[in-house]
Amino acid sequence: MLAVTALAALESLLSATVADGMSVNERHDPDRELFGQGLANLAAPVFGGIPATAAIARTAVNVRAGASSKISALTHSVVLLAIMMAASQLVSEIPLAALAGVLLATTVQMVEVGSIKAMARATRGDAAVLFLTFGVTVVFDLVAAVAVGLGLAILIALRSVAQNAKVEMVPLEAGDHTTAEQHRETSTGALAKS
Repeated sequence: MLAVTALAALESLLSATVADGMSVNERHDPDRELFGQGLANLAAPVFGGIPATAAIARTAVNVRAGASSKISALTHSVVLLAIMMAASQLVSEIPLAALAGVLLATTVQMVEVGSIKAMARATRGDAAVLFLTFGVTVVFDLVAAVAVGLGLAILIALRSVAQNAKVEMVPLEAGDHTTAEQHRETSTGALAKS
């Protein structure tokens, strides 16, 4: 359950980030995004719905079509509902291969080759996280890929912190401690020397 929750949160934030990257001067509030998604997913089962998340492909299509407000998502939903209610028989005749082609075309438009090249060239750690996450996604699934990618990124960050950490001896000044503490330190130092 925790993995599904993390994946839903990650997909929503990635979707918002993709929308930010495709639009000009637009930035999302991650806290607000996740809070709203959490409330919606708590309320949906009460009305017989299932938990949902933002979808990167749907968001990309909206932004490419010129969407600039939250009404675009609502309009998208209403149009899909209308199509489903009025033309479900006709839509069911569309081959899955054609729908897969539409999804692939959307994916190709979303991927920025320059960004991938920049990440691959940034550091060896970034490149390792990128390619390992990609590989695990293809071989296994997205939940496993997120876990592996996060784990590797955490290990790389901890290694970087450990390499840059320094321990310095700072001499104490007369006003740093009380008289009793200074007396104890000097007597301890004298015992250590003898």
